[in-house]
Amino acid sequence: MVVDPIEKKLRETDKKRKRLTILICGLIGLCAIFYMIRFPVAMANWIVPFEVQNPTYVPLDVENSYASTGGWNTVQMVYENDNQKIRIWASTKAGTSASETTEKVMLNDEKQANYSAEGLSQHLSFRKGDVLYSIEYSGTGLVTKEELIKMANSINQK
Repeated sequence: MVVDPIEKKLRETDKKRKRLTILICGLIGLCAIFYMIRFPVAMANWIVPFEVQNPTYVPLDVENSYASTGGWNTVQMVYENDNQKIRIWASTKAGTSASETTEKVMLNDEKQANYSAEGLSQHLSFRKGDVLYSIEYSGTGLVTKEELIKMANSINQK
């Protein structure tokens, strides 16, 4: 049986297309799994291509903590119990969150932070070098603004 050169080329192209399709589907699957995995908080630096500092002070009784990715340049560290949750987002993406109710507060290293409280949630954001940190508290009762500032200051310690 003589194979036409054009048909031979089509078969080779078809094989390459199938391999490429399998490779792309595998990469998409791995990315989806990686996005859903919860890592120990200490592994936050392994998830993103920049240095993330973990807090040494958390103003609640932590029953569960983990880190997960929110994209290539974003990681979240979660500290929670049955009634309260603190999320710390660290990102190199530009931007800050400020609203009319945002209050400017100072951290120990003379850096300015934005604090806001609405209902049962609080938010404190600040920049350290190229990394924007955003601390979000939600729960059945509020922690004090001073406790969130203390937590932010503990992130600044090396």
